[in-house]
Order: sequence, then structure tokens, then C-alpha cells
Amino acid sequence: MVTADEVYVDRCGAEHRRDQIFRADFDGDGRQDYAVLLRIGEPQASRTVQIWGVVFLAKRDGRYRPFVLFQDADAMFPSRQVLWVQPPGFVKHGAHPERVLTLKLPSVGSMLCESTAKVFYWTSRGQTFREYLTKE
Repeated sequence: MVTADEVYVDRCGAEHRRDQIFRADFDGDGRQDYAVLLRIGEPQASRTVQIWGVVFLAKRDGRYRPFVLFQDADAMFPSRQVLWVQPPGFVKHGAHPERVLTLKLPSVGSMLCESTAKVFYWTSRGQTFREYLTKE
């Protein structure tokens, strides 16, 4: 997991300098799930590392079902990628502000600091997460 001291605060801001693990009911089943920003391995000489955004959905039997939201094989380190819990409500599309998505459940916000941002929201029909661009 990417820890608070592994977030590049100069780019991401102090509000995002925290351990990159978040709890919420992302799929609406009444159980607390987790969203985690994972660092895979150690940084290379080029100061890059693999970063994965993963949601672990709680199952009735106490185990978790993982969903990989994204993988970045060459992420700069310290991390310029952060997550947060996006509360239910309206979010505008980054390229088309006239388009608005209504989130009925908490979702996973993801940002490449000083760049693009997205939310990953659960769709019960497809039983998966979909991506929605919120900032270009």
C-alpha cells in the first residue's frame, strides 16, 4: 500500500498526504469495502514503480473480491497518484461539463496530481466498476 510519506505532497497537496486505503460501501450491499492504492515492488533506479488501484468488495462469508481499477507500470515515485472516497451526488464530466453523472453510492476518486481525475463507480447491472473522467 502507498503510505502517507510516499505521496508527493508538492504536487498532490497536504489534503492527499495520507495512507492510500479507504473504506466505504462501494457496491451498496451494506458491507464495508476497501479501495487501496498498491505499490508493487520497490522503486527502480529511474524512480518508477508499478502502482495499482484496487477495490476489495466484502462478501457475505467474510472474504473479499478484488477489482483492479487501473494499473500503471511506470508510475513516478513518490506517488503522484492518489485516491479518495467520492461521496454520492453529481459529478461533471471533465471534457464535457454539460454531462453530469449522478452517483448513488460512494465511489473511488482517482487523480494523477496536477493532471487528470476520474471516478470509478459501481454498476449493479454489470457487477463491475466503470470509469468516468472528471478532470482533463
